[in-house]
Amino acid sequence: MNKTVTIIAIGVIVGAYVFFTGGGFLVASNPNPADYIKDAVVYQEGDGIIVYFILADANGEMIKADGRVSLKIKDSNDQEVYSTAEYVTKEMFYKAKRGRGAFKQDVLLFNFGRIKLDSLLAKPKGVLDVSVSFTTEDGRILKGEDSTYI
Repeated sequence: MNKTVTIIAIGVIVGAYVFFTGGGFLVASNPNPADYIKDAVVYQEGDGIIVYFILADANGEMIKADGRVSLKIKDSNDQEVYSTAEYVTKEMFYKAKRGRGAFKQDVLLFNFGRIKLDSLLAKPKGVLDVSVSFTTEDGRILKGEDSTYI
């Protein structure tokens, strides 16, 4: 009987951990405001691109924040080929791993998802420049940029 109770208790603890941490990542709530975009990243994946960004507080710690985010993509001729804007909440940021081997690290990011190249206003060739703008709840505008070759 004690073995059964122990197994059930372990199951409840593991289940609660997975439920409250979103599948295994414990993300402490950082009360500090967003101070800058620590990283904006774009890379090609198949017939699309992936775009995400990481916010940081003044101490460089990755954080989640509510605010308005906009994404603009320009081609090598400096023509805007894609744009979107939306209000995001802290709950839309998530913890993920990036890098490989000794360079693998946990990051806290907002992912725009995969944007198919055929959804762009013009067929891209060459360099795509990505600009991310995050407007904080108190009206500050944080910016980040990246590029990828298509």
